[in-house]
Amino acid sequence: MTKLIINFCILLLTLIVLVGNFAFAEKMDIETHSVLIDKLQQVVGLSEEGVSKQNLIQRLADLYSERARLYAMENEGKGDVTYKKEITKDRQSALSLYEKSIKTASLTDKPKILFQMAQIHHLLGNPKKAKKLYEDIIKNQKKYDKEL
Repeated sequence: MTKLIINFCILLLTLIVLVGNFAFAEKMDIETHSVLIDKLQQVVGLSEEGVSKQNLIQRLADLYSERARLYAMENEGKGDVTYKKEITKDRQSALSLYEKSIKTASLTDKPKILFQMAQIHHLLGNPKKAKKLYEDIIKNQKKYDKEL
């Protein structure tokens, strides 16, 4: 019975997260991102391995990445100085989650994840790691979707 309730909550939160972006005309602010990140972290910790958990991890990584971007835009674009620690922490969290999810991601999700990871590496001041991602894509073309 407990597993059924947990799975139902996971499904419900997944739907809220996935559909939520279409329901709101406005962008979410930093506070809303923070609340959603906290909730998703709890659900990811309780969820069983599978496609639903994979989707939640990718969405959580997206939320960290977006919150870092919002921090950077704060104070009329000077947020990258004001919120440097928060931005770095969020980007590192996003990278960690993307690295975890890329292993089991679908062929259609991998390109988005790889490019997002490369972008984050650039933003964190790691252009060599970003370049390595691009080189790996070129070197291992058969592993990825042709569109990539």
